Amino acid sequence: AIKDTIRGPSNLQAIEATLAELEFKLTHESLSAAQEKAMREKKERMERQDKPAVARLAQVSAKIDEAKAASDAIRADIAVLNGQLDKIKAERDAGNAKLDAMRAEQQEARSDVPALMVEKKELWEVIQTLRDKQREIRVAFNEKWE
Repeated sequence: AIKDTIRGPSNLQAIEATLAELEFKLTHESLSAAQEKAMREKKERMERQDKPAVARLAQVSAKIDEAKAASDAIRADIAVLNGQLDKIKAERDAGNAKLDAMRAEQQEARSDVPALMVEKKELWEVIQTLRDKQREIRVAFNEKWE
């Protein structure tokens, strides 16, 4: 939008040169009244509109350049942080893989528990049966030798 308001050169030095040239022509050359009027109007328009617009354009361009430099610095920082984040993610994935392996190992170890419980119960019943048999034999032995 600022560039659209500038009708001539778009840098301050070029405008200053054009204004100096117009001033020189107005003071040192013989011109017709229409030419002199057109040059004065052009000079006044450049001083009133173009020169401030070009100065503003220079300020805005400088701010844009600063913002671009800051943006580039931030992008570099982000790239470094992304590298660190990727490293952390890789470590996390390795830890998760190790954890999954340990859980699978535990699950495999636990899968035997129900069968072992059944076997324990069966063996306990055998033990009870054998103790009952032992008691019977002891009672029979004590009766025989008493």
